[in-house]
Amino acid sequence: MRKRFELCPLLGSLPISEVKIPLKSRDELPPVLLALQTIFVTEDFHQKMFCIVEPIVKKGKKQTGREGMAIWEVIVLSVIRLTLDTNYDRLLWIANYDKCVRELMGTEPNDFGFSGPAKKYSLTALKENIGLLKLDTIEKTNALVLEVGQGYLKKKDQEAVRLKADSYVVKTDVHFPTDCNLLWDGIRKCIEISYTLAEAQNLQGWRKAPDWKKRFKVEFRKLQKTKKSGGKNKVVRLGHATREYLNFAEKLDKKIAQFISVLNPCSTWQTLKILELEYYKSMVAKHIDLVERRLLKGEKIPHSEKVFSLFEPHTKWISKGKAGVICELGQKHLIVTGQHHFIVHHELMGDTPDIAFALEVAKKLKERYGSRLASLSFDKGFSSKETITEPEKTIPGAVIKQKGKPNKARQEIQGSQDFKKPSNSHHAVESNINQLEYHGLHKCRDKGEENFKKYVSLAVLSYNLHRLGNLIKKRQLREKPKEKGKVA
Repeated sequence: MRKRFELCPLLGSLPISEVKIPLKSRDELPPVLLALQTIFVTEDFHQKMFCIVEPIVKKGKKQTGREGMAIWEVIVLSVIRLTLDTNYDRLLWIANYDKCVRELMGTEPNDFGFSGPAKKYSLTALKENIGLLKLDTIEKTNALVLEVGQGYLKKKDQEAVRLKADSYVVKTDVHFPTDCNLLWDGIRKCIEISYTLAEAQNLQGWRKAPDWKKRFKVEFRKLQKTKKSGGKNKVVRLGHATREYLNFAEKLDKKIAQFISVLNPCSTWQTLKILELEYYKSMVAKHIDLVERRLLKGEKIPHSEKVFSLFEPHTKWISKGKAGVICELGQKHLIVTGQHHFIVHHELMGDTPDIAFALEVAKKLKERYGSRLASLSFDKGFSSKETITEPEKTIPGAVIKQKGKPNKARQEIQGSQDFKKPSNSHHAVESNINQLEYHGLHKCRDKGEENFKKYVSLAVLSYNLHRLGNLIKKRQLREKPKEKGKVA
């Protein structure tokens, strides 16, 4: 049975509305806790938040049996993880031993001795419960935070909106890919899964699997060393090392194919393992072909045929032309911030060209804000000589600087005051991106494409809660009576 929050708090514990959160701390966490507390204690926002999250967390589950983690606890811990850009081990410590966080969740009793043992969490409980939040749920919660923030800004609904858009790369947690090390990854996983399945089904022929794995790694290291070293007859030595590596890989590939044909799954777990084995088997076959074509036949592999991670196949090779950076491995993420530095829109760009994506986003923002949208600025990365004026036609206030030297007509446009003002203020979005990276979006720690999207969305929610918390903190400090000077 899952509750919204602790309806009957522990004896001696503080009500959530009375939890004291330090206002003068420079740490990143207090503003976020302050924003969460404000949403919780404001009746209208409280109901909206739980109406968004509760149906998803409770979906398909009977409301009987032992108590699960309260929905409020799931929200608080999910946001804290991204705010601090931390892992589940540190989050477990915070959930069990950080007094301020536990008071905000309603799980920290005072020391009266009558409330029984304090509630403790396990690592598995944290992972499984935080994983219950869905992408759509997080986006709706983020929209609620923006609504709360608008109220604290004391601005009219018809205030002109001035937006800035820019993109950066959210990295996936992968190693640098080459055809050779991706083939090693595939073979390694195939051997490990096959060995596990052979033991589960009492099948013969995999007793030496750990030894095969070691021997294949030796061949892989020999090939790596030959590629990096110089000396005479390098081409001949490299060809010999590549053939040895591929011969071993092909033998193991055939053995794995024969093994898959005799497998008979007896449970859902075994069925899933076989599907996983078939995926890695297909990647092994693909990279045997790629290594042979590139190292033995001297072909140049088209970018469309390459895979940059077997474990995170949504990873893309992105080169933005930064000094000293060959490439970044991940996905491009576009954010749109307003004049008050809240992120009002964000999207993963996928394979869409920058200028086409800029036009698509411009149309969406025009539909949302209508005549209130006064300006929308993009940087040079979104410009193209053929289509640079398309977003500017869609939104009269849209500006995009042109790459290279502009012609005379374009110079007149970029020299006008209507172009200069939003263009000069555009650089603020860079600091917003930098702050967002500190809220977890430098590198995604979660696995899988769906979890990657949720991770990005949760980081944006944490960022906006941080902005909201700072607004609330400023108001409370302004309204707080000044303390009289202490008498010595």
